[in-house]
Amino acid sequence: MEILIIALVFIYLIISVISDIKTTEIPDFLNYSFIFIGIFIYGLKTLVTNDNSFFLSSIITVGIFFALGIIMYYTKQWGGADSKLLMGLGALIPIYPGVLLNNFSLKTTKFLGLDLFINLLVVGAVYSLLFIIYLVIKNRKEFRKEFKKIYQKKEVKFLEKIMWISIILINIFGFFLFQNSLQKNFVLTISLTLLLLNYLTISIKAIEKVSMYKTISTKRLRVGDYVTKELRSKNKLVYKPIVHGINEKQMKEIKKHFSKVEIKDGIVFAPVFLVATAITLFFGNIILYLLP
Repeated sequence: MEILIIALVFIYLIISVISDIKTTEIPDFLNYSFIFIGIFIYGLKTLVTNDNSFFLSSIITVGIFFALGIIMYYTKQWGGADSKLLMGLGALIPIYPGVLLNNFSLKTTKFLGLDLFINLLVVGAVYSLLFIIYLVIKNRKEFRKEFKKIYQKKEVKFLEKIMWISIILINIFGFFLFQNSLQKNFVLTISLTLLLLNYLTISIKAIEKVSMYKTISTKRLRVGDYVTKELRSKNKLVYKPIVHGINEKQMKEIKKHFSKVEIKDGIVFAPVFLVATAITLFFGNIILYLLP
């Protein structure tokens, strides 16, 4: 049964990746189907073995992943489909399959859900960075213009000055406080990282503007699309941007009053789940390989 579950996990993920790449969405019925299948399998296993730990693990992991998914969704890190995809994985693989533990040398925390979520964050960060670099290269002329435009804003300049003053003060403080050169270098590294993060934030805003914002016909509008601007028709508020995109009712209302709208595209994120899940099942927690 464990091999069947592993096969189902990868079938689920491959279908999700194909759907995400082709349509930039993962159908709800797919996610809900696999949540149901996972809970059903472990419920059946509980009846056969008279051990309810499998079923409880599946239910608890789905609950934990639901909470994490909500956090990632409302902090705009993931889309709704990504959060549901996480729940589907929680239902199917709440614990490490014994067949993998017995045949592979895994470095784990013993909690598959924790290892999977950490791997998702690490792989997601690397994937997002590479994707941003690709978009910068592809749209380099427009990117340079938008970067300069954002960089010249008063609030950005002000924050940059605050950042430089903070870095200088932190390093002066660190120079006198720490005697060890390793500690001093650590403070310097953290300072430079903060400075780089400031410019990275500007870069992300610039690349979002030039490559992720697009105007489309409302005929192509779909539930979940993020409409970027407040929409008014004859002084009547038709739509106000919200974190989770448009619903069915809002979409119909927008189509009734407008022929075109600006939306923000997200990053196709399902491949991250495929890679992170494969790493988790066959290697364990990626962070544990980096620790001495």
